[in-house]
Amino acid sequence: MIEHAGKFIRIHILAELTSNAYQYHAYGEDNWRGCIVGLIDRGYSDERIISILRSKHMRWANDARKHNRKLANARDFFKYLDRTVIEEVLGVD
Repeated sequence: MIEHAGKFIRIHILAELTSNAYQYHAYGEDNWRGCIVGLIDRGYSDERIISILRSKHMRWANDARKHNRKLANARDFFKYLDRTVIEEVLGVD
């Protein structure tokens, strides 16, 4: 999709494509982009990133956080991701 674009452009496009996802406002724009950056850095394709950001995993990561701050953050998400096999749940390779 947009893997050939520079990282900054990819982040911007992916954030725009997923800004209507169910959990977007629970994370806020900066934290949402932090999740995108981390997923890119871990080598996920754009299609997988979009699938993950639109999945219930974002809610489950938010529910699993151990602080009372208003917004979930990328650190919360990656703690959840590190103990979850998302590929199996989403049914992707």
